[in-house]
Amino acid sequence: MKYLLLALALTCVWTAQAFNDDDVRMVKSMKKCVRCDLSGAELRNADLSNAILLGANLQSADLRGADLSNANLEQAKLRGANLQEAKLSGAYLSGAYLGAADLSGADMRDAQLYNADLTEAFIGKANLNNADMRQAKLIRADLSESNLIRADMSRSNLSAATLMGADLRLSLLNNAEFCNTTMPNGEVSYDDC
Repeated sequence: MKYLLLALALTCVWTAQAFNDDDVRMVKSMKKCVRCDLSGAELRNADLSNAILLGANLQSADLRGADLSNANLEQAKLRGANLQEAKLSGAYLSGAYLGAADLSGADMRDAQLYNADLTEAFIGKANLNNADMRQAKLIRADLSESNLIRADMSRSNLSAATLMGADLRLSLLNNAEFCNTTMPNGEVSYDDC
């Protein structure tokens, strides 16, 4: 009976690890892993610059401090991923799902976030200078104190988002949706409710 319980416990621990070890090795060595499962993977401080991670599942992955500059993460699933202080400058994240991801302090200069879903993401103190965020879903996202200079957020949904202290100089906000949105000066905009 004792061995049966131990076997069940080990099975539960083993199945909780969703990522495939071969996929982790491949992404670290070859920087390529298309539509692979890296959910929950430990990739802290990994050099994944110029990696091809098209459609990869990186949900709940630990990517703190990782270098993903110029990486292709189109359609990637990054829900709940920890990307604190990650380097994502020039990264291609169009159509990516970053709901509830932590991107605090991330360098996202020139990143392509066209039609990306950042619902409930924490993006505080991030550098989004010149980022393409057109049609992005930023519902309930926290962009406090972020650098959004020259960012294009045209047609983005910023409903219930927080922009407190964010720098929006020269940003494009054409047809962006503001409903219960906290603006950089602390005032709440209900323009599109």
